[in-house]
Amino acid sequence: MAVAAAPIMKADLVSQIVVEFTSLAGIMGRHYALRNGHPPSVATAIYEHTLPRFSGDALPTTPAGTLLATADRLDSLTALFAAGHAPKSAADPFALRRTSIGLLSLLLALPAPFPLP
Repeated sequence: MAVAAAPIMKADLVSQIVVEFTSLAGIMGRHYALRNGHPPSVATAIYEHTLPRFSGDALPTTPAGTLLATADRLDSLTALFAAGHAPKSAADPFALRRTSIGLLSLLLALPAPFPLP
């Protein structure tokens, strides 16, 4: 399901409703996917890729949602650090700290099949 959801997981960001109400990102993506005939598992993965939205928020419950959420955060962190946009002590305009905390929450919740140092 992650393979089917990955190419369309950010499609809702260009909709006017998500531009106006950014908290609907992922929620509207799920609705759009269902309306366009995608399976419910793909729609759920699209929604779950935005989780967790804040500290203490729900985590993805499906493997596809967890994979997409982890990949999305790794992509954002890697690209923004590579572009020289590391957070400063007083400013974090790209919310990299929140993204990092979300990534750590995702990774710590996984049943680790490999040892973590």
